[in-house]
Amino acid sequence: MIAAGQVSRTVGTFTVEFGIPIPEDTSSRRGKYPFAEMQIGESVLVAGVKKGNLRNILKTLCERKGVKTEMRACGDGFRVWRTA
Repeated sequence: MIAAGQVSRTVGTFTVEFGIPIPEDTSSRRGKYPFAEMQIGESVLVAGVKKGNLRNILKTLCERKGVKTEMRACGDGFRVWRTA
């Protein structure tokens, strides 16, 4: 525990500091796939990805953004529709 007036302490080989402000998140990281930007009714063909990996990406998107999607095998890839 950091004592009153103390700003850091050593734990093992680490220096644990107190009172360091969290900087604003300035990243503009966009995902590899455009699913979150798609409008309802739009679809995109995704090739070169395993079905399980794509399903996990879509599940995470649905949980985080509240969107709904449908995925179907199509040729050499999968077509993903935004449904809500």
